Amino acid sequence: MAAPISSPLVGLPLGTAALTLAAFSWRRWDREKKAAEALGQATAVELPVGTLAIVDRASCSLATTEHSGRIMLVLVGDYGSNTAINLLDLLYRCGLDKAIGAILLIQLDARRRMRFMTHVPAVFHDRIVQVGAASLAGGLGNRSPEEAWALIEYWGPAVVNGTNDACERHQLVTPNDEPALVLTFISQGGQAIIGTLALGLIHERFPLAQLVGVTALPVDDLLRQEAEKVLDAYRAQGLEAIIVSDNLADGVRNDFGIVASIVGFLGAAEDADMPTEADNALRLMAKHAPGNLLSFSTRVINLPGFRFQLHPNIEPRYFVYSAAVTSSMLTALNRVPRPEYHALPEYRRNGRVPLTSTFDIVLAAIKPEDLKRNEDEVILARQLAGTNRRNNHLLFAPVTTKIDPQRPQCPIAVVSLHALADGPDLLRELLTPEELPVAFSPAPPPPGNGHPVLTPDALAAEVRDAH
Repeated sequence: MAAPISSPLVGLPLGTAALTLAAFSWRRWDREKKAAEALGQATAVELPVGTLAIVDRASCSLATTEHSGRIMLVLVGDYGSNTAINLLDLLYRCGLDKAIGAILLIQLDARRRMRFMTHVPAVFHDRIVQVGAASLAGGLGNRSPEEAWALIEYWGPAVVNGTNDACERHQLVTPNDEPALVLTFISQGGQAIIGTLALGLIHERFPLAQLVGVTALPVDDLLRQEAEKVLDAYRAQGLEAIIVSDNLADGVRNDFGIVASIVGFLGAAEDADMPTEADNALRLMAKHAPGNLLSFSTRVINLPGFRFQLHPNIEPRYFVYSAAVTSSMLTALNRVPRPEYHALPEYRRNGRVPLTSTFDIVLAAIKPEDLKRNEDEVILARQLAGTNRRNNHLLFAPVTTKIDPQRPQCPIAVVSLHALADGPDLLRELLTPEELPVAFSPAPPPPGNGHPVLTPDALAAEVRDAH
């Protein structure tokens, strides 16, 4: 019979194992505690003195209280839908999406309507009313305004019904408020003229709303020669101001400039000490502008950023130096009046139209509380330089940007909006084709080297005589 096993001998290995396990657990806990403390300390470290954090659109949105839905958008054709994609994306990233009420999308091309809905942030989807026409699913193919209007039986009912739905949608999105501003983005292609039907209905429904158009002149003379006629048709429906750019200039910069100006007005009204709403500013610029025509200049400086990451488990932050931001703002403000930055080719701003105001909007991918310090420095610098403030407004607005980790940058942009001096005459000059079409006439026959030269009529007579 085997001898009984002593209980101390059994318990000793078990106790040793338990102690060893406890020691390992304590060491692991201690390492994790120290790692968490190190992580917390690294997270709490401030950026270097004299620097500002770049606001990355991927990691945060600017917090705002803009919930007014004061703007209604009307998007006509390709220019309207394409520009609005960038506008709505930036508004969403800047926390300003609720400034928009209803969005009326008049885009007969079914494929482009689908593209629009795919690229626009989902937060806007329930505010969008789409207008299409089954028989014109490919659009209007750059038809003239007269040719497009002759097809009203195909697209007219959809425009009327869609416009009424959009007006109702706007007052559902807001607390039954009417829009303060109706921004109409006008394509200059075949669909240009059909937006006038919608605008007339909106003006009838909301007679106190300010109606403002935005358009870019096309590069093709065939379309350019119709632009003045198109804009006159919109004026007849109550359009009070038209912001004009030209794709013969830098189209990409112009598209950014118009988007930045709208976002800038909304952002500045949110954070500025003396807010100026977009509808008020547009009236100050357009009421006495010849032909109610406005335009703008855009200057962008991309300031290189620096990476800040004290711990591998912390998302990197990116920063720029505050003094460089102020300097870049002043440089952009001083350079933006130059002809090469204007939305119209080689336009020179010679003075200001009487009884109109100019608005310079400074945008930077910096938090509002940090941007305020740069704003104060820029205002002081311009005061010391003797800048005339009469009829000149300077606004500052924070925006977000998409940071490339390999090449971080902080965009500093200035958009300067103003009335166009001699607007109608200037527009007419811009729209005049370089070459006018000529009627076909057969070239005269070459000299006959001493022999009689037969014209077509003489040749026909000879043939008749021969028979």
